[in-house]
Amino acid sequence: MGFNSWLDAGSLNILSRLHDRCSFMCFLTTIKELRKTSTESSETAHSTTVKEKISSLMLASNISLMNVNYKVLYNVVHVPWQSPEDVKELLWRRHVYNNAVISLKEVFRQEIREAEAAGKSMEAMKEEEDAEFNRLIAENDVINQKKAEARAKREEAEWRTTQQEILKEIDEALQKQHKLANEASAEVRAAIDRSQNFVDERNLEEKILEALENPKVYDFAIDQGIPTRQKGRFFDRTLGVSQANDVKKEDEQDILKASRA
Repeated sequence: MGFNSWLDAGSLNILSRLHDRCSFMCFLTTIKELRKTSTESSETAHSTTVKEKISSLMLASNISLMNVNYKVLYNVVHVPWQSPEDVKELLWRRHVYNNAVISLKEVFRQEIREAEAAGKSMEAMKEEEDAEFNRLIAENDVINQKKAEARAKREEAEWRTTQQEILKEIDEALQKQHKLANEASAEVRAAIDRSQNFVDERNLEEKILEALENPKVYDFAIDQGIPTRQKGRFFDRTLGVSQANDVKKEDEQDILKASRA
């Protein structure tokens, strides 16, 4: 067995157990020196020399294989004891869960195969969704445009109605003002016609002569000279004695009529 094979089988096993950095560096230095001398000596003598030098190196470095701490590369899980009934129940639940998962996977696979067979892959479905979204946006735009046109027509009709009402009110106000102006004009014309008979500086002498030629007597009694008799107000009577007696008789007659009734 050559130096390299012996080093792989022996010294690398020792290297895997060395955890001291200084010892490890010394060991590597010795190995390099031994590799230099290996070319000059025979294999048998060299193997004996290598073993002796490695042993002396370990003794010089105070390395003992008994004191080397082994590194645990794995973890053993110790499952606690369970009753057989619980183990059967857990196994049954695990089988049910696995069967349900397998069934769902198969259903999904069938759906994907059907979609791919119908040309509805994920890309096709995405394109279809985009096309549907664009179609809905276009329909929404058309609906909004129609509503905007209807709103514009409605507002125009309302504006026309409002404009007609405003014009009607203006017309009524103008007619009212025209009527008042006509009435005022007629009153002014009537006053002008009446003013022709008014007495002023120009026709003063003419009116005086006319009044003298055609005299009018305004000295007459409106009630034909019969005084008004007041009944029931004795404090206000200023009549003569005979008239007072007549008033008393009339009062007595009224009292008798009231008592008979």
